[in-house]
Amino acid sequence: MTTDKFAEKIHEKFFKVGGINDFLARLEEFSDERNIGWEGRIGSLTGESQVGKTQLVRAFAAAMNASAAPGSIPPVVIVEVPAPATIKALFEVCLRALGAPILRSETIPAMEARVVHFLKEGGARLLILDEFQHLTRVKGSALDTLCDAIKSLVNKSRRPILAVGTREVHRVLQHDPQVKSRQTLAIELHPFAGLDRDLRLLDQH
Repeated sequence: MTTDKFAEKIHEKFFKVGGINDFLARLEEFSDERNIGWEGRIGSLTGESQVGKTQLVRAFAAAMNASAAPGSIPPVVIVEVPAPATIKALFEVCLRALGAPILRSETIPAMEARVVHFLKEGGARLLILDEFQHLTRVKGSALDTLCDAIKSLVNKSRRPILAVGTREVHRVLQHDPQVKSRQTLAIELHPFAGLDRDLRLLDQH
């Protein structure tokens, strides 16, 4: 079986599992543009490694972005939190995902302003930060600064942020009381009974 065909079968099997469509509906409600203008909102999608978190948000993004014009900023923007995580590195991956250039010697406040500008002016509805647990490797004042940056980004852009990763994500979100108070969505993805076996069987055909 070709890689593409196998991926197609995995996708088909995965989305037949009960509850997945409910999760997708909750993500759509969380990113509803009618909520833009509220105080910054943060959500989480967590679960064990290899449980399907990234596949779920990619499928959601593909559905939401299907009608986006070529070359435009899509409604759902996905970035992977870099490791090691720094404010500069985080803003850089955000700018790349938004199709914006990386400017030499640009200050962090200027980078943040451009991320906010492209999110708002480009019509993005949701920013997804995948592998969010990378922030748990940051300690002390550095983590305080990163939490402040995320809080500032969600407040200034008025776009919700979805933190995706292992259960360690909650340690980061609960680290800062103001970040914690902005969390309005929490989805926990659990392993699906028999899914691993079914995927192995698919691989044999």
